[in-house]
Amino acid sequence: MNHWLLVWLLLGVGLPARAQRVDTLPAPSRVVPVAAGVDRMIVDGESNILLLDQENSRLYKYLASTGYDSVLTIGGKANRIEGFLHPVEMVARNRQTLFLLDDIQRRLFMLNPNLRVGESVDFADFRPGGRPWTGEEVYPVSFDVAPGGEMFVLNQLNNRVLKINLFGEVETTFGGLDYGEGALYDPVAVLVDDRNYVYVVDTLAQQLTVFDLFGVYRYTLRPEAAFSWSRVRIVDRQALCFSAEAIHRLPLAGGKARQWVVPAGHQLRDLAASRDFLFLLLENAVHLYPK
Repeated sequence: MNHWLLVWLLLGVGLPARAQRVDTLPAPSRVVPVAAGVDRMIVDGESNILLLDQENSRLYKYLASTGYDSVLTIGGKANRIEGFLHPVEMVARNRQTLFLLDDIQRRLFMLNPNLRVGESVDFADFRPGGRPWTGEEVYPVSFDVAPGGEMFVLNQLNNRVLKINLFGEVETTFGGLDYGEGALYDPVAVLVDDRNYVYVVDTLAQQLTVFDLFGVYRYTLRPEAAFSWSRVRIVDRQALCFSAEAIHRLPLAGGKARQWVVPAGHQLRDLAASRDFLFLLLENAVHLYPK
C-alpha cells in the first residue's frame, strides 16, 4: 500500500527526486475508527486525538489513556449549550487548554481537558488588556499559539496578523497589503513552529510567507508550481502542503522537497504528529505509525 509513503515524507526519508523508490511500510500499529464527517485533526501533548466535524459543529476527543477506545464529545447541531456555531480551527499547545475558533461568532473559546468551556475572547467586542480596541475590526479566520503562549490571529478584514501577549494585549500587528516583501494578499491560515517562526499560508499564491516572533519578514516558501494544495501543517520542522490527493514536503532546516500522490480511492483529510507517533486521517479512521 504505497500511500503509506506519506509517512516517509514526514520523516524526511527518501532518495533524490530522479531516483525515488516505492517503499512499503509495515502495518500501522493502530487503526482508530472515528466518527463520520470529521475533517480536522490535532494531537495534544498527551497524544489524545482531537477531531472536528465543522459541518455539524461537533468536537471529539479520543483518549490515548484508554487506547483510543473512549471518546469525549461536545457540540452538534442539536446542542447549543457550548455556543458553537461554526468551529473552524483548534490548537492544543499545552496539556491544559484547548483553543477553539468559531469564525461566525468571531470568538476564540478555551476548553479544559474535559472539554468544559471556560474563558473566551470575543473579537466582536475586542478589549485587549481590558481596554477598547482602537484598530480595525477583527474577523479571525485562523490562529495559532506559540510555545511561549503568545497568540497569533489572522484578521480576514485587512490581511494582517495580530500578536497577542500573555496579558491579552496586542503587542504588534504585521502583514497586510503594504508590508513590503512580507505583504499578504490572500492569506488563509497562520501557523507557528517550535522555533517561534510564523508561517502565513496563501493558497491563491501557493506560498508560505515566513516571519519571526516579532513580525519581521524572513523569507518565502513555494512548493512546485504544478502542485495544487489547500492545507498546511508544520510537523518536525517540515511544512506539509497537502490536498485530498497529494502531499508536498518542504523542509524548513535543509534537505530537499518531496512530492507524493495519494492513490485513487483514498482521501487524505489531515495530518498530525506527537513525540512518538505519526497520525494520518484517511476517510473515517486515524492510522498511527511509530516514528
